[in-house]
Amino acid sequence: MKLNLLKGYNLKSKTYILILSFNIMPVKPELSVVVPVYGQFDIARACVSIQSVLSQKGINYEVIVSEQGESPRFPEIPGVKHIFNYHKPRQDLSDFNPGNVRNNAIAIANGEFIYTNDADIIFLDPEYLSKTV
Repeated sequence: MKLNLLKGYNLKSKTYILILSFNIMPVKPELSVVVPVYGQFDIARACVSIQSVLSQKGINYEVIVSEQGESPRFPEIPGVKHIFNYHKPRQDLSDFNPGNVRNNAIAIANGEFIYTNDADIIFLDPEYLSKTV
């Protein structure tokens, strides 16, 4: 929802005018950023990566964290969708499938384009995603 506040002053009546308007039509994101996390990932490193994504400018995007493991470990971050899939890996890791984790997030993505990012990548350029699309 987009909220607009317009302020004005009427010289004739010497009164302030406030007009509040909002658009209830949801804006479809141009880009869905998918961040898969699985196993014993470093939570602090993943959070820094997500914060670098959230600091991107110049593009309308959504962030989806797709986590797979025995229990959810990723913290709730405002503005980030989080999905969790239970998976207890075999001892030899022969059933490890990182593509599944990405695909689960892509299935709920709303963006026109999809960008998959690893949980340890940090964007140094705040306009990287807008330049990429």
